[in-house]
Amino acid sequence: MDWDYEALSQRGRAETARGALLAALVAREFECRELGRRGTALVAVRGALELEIWPRVVWVENPLWATERFILAPGLWACPMLLRQGHPPDLYLVPSQRWLEPDEVFGTRPGRALGPEWTIRMLRTPMPAELHEYELERMLTRLGVAAPVPGAVSVALQNELRRRARDEVGAVEAARWLHEAGVLKDSAARPGLPLRELLRAGAVEGAEQRPSRWNGRWFIRRAGAGSVAPLGQPYVRADEDATQADRDPFPIDPTIVERGTRSHARLQNALAEWVQAQGWDPRRPGPGEPQYDLAWEAGAVRWVAEVKSLTGENEERQLRLGLGQLLRYRHPLGETGEVRAALMIEYPPSDETWLSLCRELDVEVLWPERLRAGEAV
Repeated sequence: MDWDYEALSQRGRAETARGALLAALVAREFECRELGRRGTALVAVRGALELEIWPRVVWVENPLWATERFILAPGLWACPMLLRQGHPPDLYLVPSQRWLEPDEVFGTRPGRALGPEWTIRMLRTPMPAELHEYELERMLTRLGVAAPVPGAVSVALQNELRRRARDEVGAVEAARWLHEAGVLKDSAARPGLPLRELLRAGAVEGAEQRPSRWNGRWFIRRAGAGSVAPLGQPYVRADEDATQADRDPFPIDPTIVERGTRSHARLQNALAEWVQAQGWDPRRPGPGEPQYDLAWEAGAVRWVAEVKSLTGENEERQLRLGLGQLLRYRHPLGETGEVRAALMIEYPPSDETWLSLCRELDVEVLWPERLRAGEAV
């Protein structure tokens, strides 16, 4: 989000800041409802914890927060929302009883009708240290409210869209998915409201509002539907010295298992080094992606690779496993463009029909000698 406040009206600034506040509360599983004829205050409830919050925007050019509308009582909180061009709103949560001991930051001044005004001088150089302890996230943590998992809503929705093979979902249906998965509790009175607050704050990947105005309907599009999402994340070299000392006993000889683990790591690292030598970037699986061993992009083509160590006894089984995994991995990744598959093994298959089968299925079979001879892909 650009946080371009100068392009917004005063009301637009207030709605943007309020949306950020609601998104922060909803992400911590608060149920929120508005109070007052104009929604000047809101009540946030989470279990036995209930907060009555009075939010108000403070523009950096006039950094004085003032109100005469609330009394100094337990459970009543002021929420100054400081806007600075190009930055997300700075949100604070101050208990009203803080003004029982006024000072140069938290003070009073004569009001116009309803009694004294309670004030906060938001900016000095530097920012008053007294304000830091009232930062919203810090105060919610102090109140015993666990911090949200970053991106949990986006990850859950993107995974569900892929699982259902859907390009997009409306906000109400998406909210039901999240509620059923235990990721974000929905509102019984206004289904979809907690998710919509996150959408308005720009906190959900793939969010679109159609038409693009305040009353437009919200949708979440699957990453890769109409655009290509990044492939995986940077490769981390496999440990070639791994042992199975702590492995639970199996009917399989541990030395064979250990040999397979080390061989797999060496093959995987050799393939990653070859990919780098071609000028490409080896990748490992990212969140929500198939658990392939290695991937890379060669121009417009994406490659996904599975690595299998072999012995005379397990060769047939390993080849079957590797081929099946590749076909499964290639299918979802292929939704965003051309994807090819490579099976990396220790030596050429003893049964040459494996090579013809893989050619028919457009799967490249690699082994170290092929890489060294420059015969691969």
